[in-house]
Amino acid sequence: SERTRLSGTGLMLLEELARQMETRFQPLCDILFSSALKTCGRANKVFVTRGVNCLTTVITYAHCAEQTPNICYAAANDPSKTVRSSAAKLLMSIISCCTVPELTPHLATVEKAIGEGVVDANPDARTTARQSYEIYVKRFSNRVEQFHSGLSSTAKKYLKIEN
Repeated sequence: SERTRLSGTGLMLLEELARQMETRFQPLCDILFSSALKTCGRANKVFVTRGVNCLTTVITYAHCAEQTPNICYAAANDPSKTVRSSAAKLLMSIISCCTVPELTPHLATVEKAIGEGVVDANPDARTTARQSYEIYVKRFSNRVEQFHSGLSSTAKKYLKIEN
């Protein structure tokens, strides 16, 4: 439909702006990110894939670390399993792409989202949360013990952490 084509064009525009502007795109993240995240909750898998790809590109190029709390909230608390799974993928991108200083103010939120993601009812969200955990452990090795102490016993079991 017309709406579908228009939506796809809008997401492609966001991707290209992020590629060209890189970190100068960050001020626009506050305005555009939440709207693009809503496409990740649609029933149509094409919309979801486009939304995730667009936001992953934005994260990769613009390093929108200030969106971490929104992504973590969606990954851990959204009632839609599609949004939780999509947000888990975006969280993995944030952990992979953003620098340690950019992420440091948001680490408690990231840890909480990973801890809740590994016990999510959605298998895709669980798998992605485990992958995020592996990246987190490599990048923030100095916080791993503190992170482990805050995990539930179920989360520790799923992550194969010895007590």
